[in-house]
Amino acid sequence: MACGAHVWAEMAPPLSDHAPAAFAGLGTLEKRLQRLVDELDAFYRRGALRLDRAATDRDRVPELDGFLCSVEAGVSAWVREAVKNQGLPEPAIQLLMALTDFPVWQSMQRIGIDDDARNRLMVQVLSWALAAAR
Repeated sequence: MACGAHVWAEMAPPLSDHAPAAFAGLGTLEKRLQRLVDELDAFYRRGALRLDRAATDRDRVPELDGFLCSVEAGVSAWVREAVKNQGLPEPAIQLLMALTDFPVWQSMQRIGIDDDARNRLMVQVLSWALAAAR
């Protein structure tokens, strides 16, 4: 338990109750998506190795599954907050959650462009996905 608490503090995952403050004052959807992408990128960077390893043993270690469920709940809250008041149907929100999932981030890391360009590209991808889902 102590190790898990240390890892949680070190990784500083997005927390559900911090989502409203993270997007406060950001008026446009583009700014909100940029904040989402930047924050998730920073989190995934901090926790990449641990998230990858935890996913490998998730089915065998209930504590790891609980840890990842908590992480996923936080990411979900941040995605929902980023697109709050956009009148999106649930499938569109689920699509955004899939596109902001850790394995997608890992795949995006293999693209041979710098971090800022990749994050801008990801904001465009999310915007396109939202436009297509509407």
